[in-house]
Amino acid sequence: GFLFVTDGWGTIYKIDARSGERGRIVWKTDFGTDLEQVGMPVNRGVALWKNLVFSNLIDGRVIAVDQATGEIAWEKQIATGAGEGFTGAPLIADDKLIVGQSFGDWATRGFIAAIDPSNGDELWRFHTIPGPGEHGHETWRCEEGGNADCWKIGGGGAWATGSYDSENKLLIMGVGNPVPMFDPEARPGDNLFTNSVVALDIQSGKRVWH
Repeated sequence: GFLFVTDGWGTIYKIDARSGERGRIVWKTDFGTDLEQVGMPVNRGVALWKNLVFSNLIDGRVIAVDQATGEIAWEKQIATGAGEGFTGAPLIADDKLIVGQSFGDWATRGFIAAIDPSNGDELWRFHTIPGPGEHGHETWRCEEGGNADCWKIGGGGAWATGSYDSENKLLIMGVGNPVPMFDPEARPGDNLFTNSVVALDIQSGKRVWH
């Protein structure tokens, strides 16, 4: 009989909907997001697990609050690079909290991370733009475009909530566009894993297929 919703800044509201006539706000947890530092208030919802409600924020934090009281249970800074943050709703899969770095268009390097929902510890991280030695790195032939490090700012935002195939233990996520968006000569090649779907092993975060 309760709803858990967010506003654009990731603030969580618990709403009592049991009367069937009007929702009553039970509690509101404001995480003090710097409104001037982050200019685009976007948050697509929460995830629920046991007695916790999760919100991932545009400033790169992931926060768990107690479902009954709205008190913060834990808070972790998961996105640490310049311009990184979250807009997509988190996902609970196989007792892991899944979050996707959303700001690929801001010339960041996208990633998908699994977090222990009980304490916020990071379990694994998959970069949607593969680095040296990783499968697909050769598809960023940046030397031809004059910037050997273009993969570091290649985009590949994971801003949409994925799906979990529990039978095959696969996390399936869509990956956004490469950056710069309209200048492919700056990043020759197929630019994996942008504009792709990736399937990751839920235990290890390793790519199974794309």
